[in-house]
Amino acid sequence: MLAVREKNVMVARVNLETMRQDRDETVRSFGSRIRGQANICKYVMQCPNCATDVNYTDTILRDVLIQELYDQEIPLDLLEEPDQDKTLEQVFKYVETKEAGRRSASSLVESNTAAAATRSSYQRNKRDVTCLESFVNQNIAKLKFAVTVVKQDMVYVPQVM
Repeated sequence: MLAVREKNVMVARVNLETMRQDRDETVRSFGSRIRGQANICKYVMQCPNCATDVNYTDTILRDVLIQELYDQEIPLDLLEEPDQDKTLEQVFKYVETKEAGRRSASSLVESNTAAAATRSSYQRNKRDVTCLESFVNQNIAKLKFAVTVVKQDMVYVPQVM
């Protein structure tokens, strides 16, 4: 005879509430991990009025999912939403959208950084010449005065800054 040992429900619930999304883990993968743990937790109660079993696992999963996301800005964004009664599936879709947007923005920043790093020496030199021209244009009056002073054989020559 095979004996199956039942897990301690309280320990399983504590474990569920301490689970965290890993840095590179998708929200669906994290959801699968917490759902597996929640199945042990027996989030079912009997209604005292009608004696029907009420399963509130999805409500608990939704709350754990929101609290334990790796990116802590997403729960704050979610709490700013007008609909505070989202289902578990609605929260999954919301978080997936946010995560996809963040990944896209991150890859855009990385590609822009790489493009800036590989800018040609021609472009860098062109920028340097533009900066020099700008400096000269801003200080042309001082430069003209210095030339005038030199032409008049005066000893005093102001410094150009």
